Amino acid sequence: MKTVGLVGGLSFASTLDYYRIINEEVGRRQGGMHSAELVLISLDLHEYIECLNSEDPAKLNAFFHRGFNSAKLAGAQFAVICSNTGHKAAPYLTDAFPDLPMLHIADCTAKDIQKRGLSTVGFIGTSYTMTSPFLVDRLRAHGLDVLVPTDDAEITEIHRVIIEELSHNVVKPESRPAFTKAIAGLVARGAEAVVLGCTEIQLIVKQTDCPDVPLFDTVASHVAAIVDVYLGASTLESYLP
Repeated sequence: MKTVGLVGGLSFASTLDYYRIINEEVGRRQGGMHSAELVLISLDLHEYIECLNSEDPAKLNAFFHRGFNSAKLAGAQFAVICSNTGHKAAPYLTDAFPDLPMLHIADCTAKDIQKRGLSTVGFIGTSYTMTSPFLVDRLRAHGLDVLVPTDDAEITEIHRVIIEELSHNVVKPESRPAFTKAIAGLVARGAEAVVLGCTEIQLIVKQTDCPDVPLFDTVASHVAAIVDVYLGASTLESYLP
């Protein structure tokens, strides 16, 4: 088994799910009192948002460098970023830490989509991921066609709910239509399924909210792959495009 380094806190609400579900799944699959051997590095969400808003890649890279270095020093053998948006720093981290390989959230999600035989998906997330190609292009590298919202007001409202509410573990039912409307719009444009491309969206949108279209929760895909790699059921390389 390989010790996994979780680099999270972005936000704490979704990182809690990573920690809980990984341990539940390891216990379920190994039986007895087993739990996962892991390292959790919780970073400062406020500093993270400042780095993103600065639009300075060097600041974001330095922020994650600190987290990955801490995970490495603590004994992690592979690492994950517990955030979709945080994967903006993935190319830098891959180069900076060749001996601490990363399991990319988009690769794990793409594999689950392909298992369902789907090829065209919609994508919703923070404004950082809907208006910048770093995650969408990673999905496309697996041969998927990816659609994103194009309405600025829609993108702004989804981002606001994620940052102001969900990142603080605040779930307001009246905010759910911002997501379900966007999902319906993507389906109308030809999406066969929709990727919930922010680790907090799963707090407010469930499959039962959109029963007619498959939703791919990136946290679920990421965690399942983490457990497979941890237990030796699959390799890191098998997820690469």
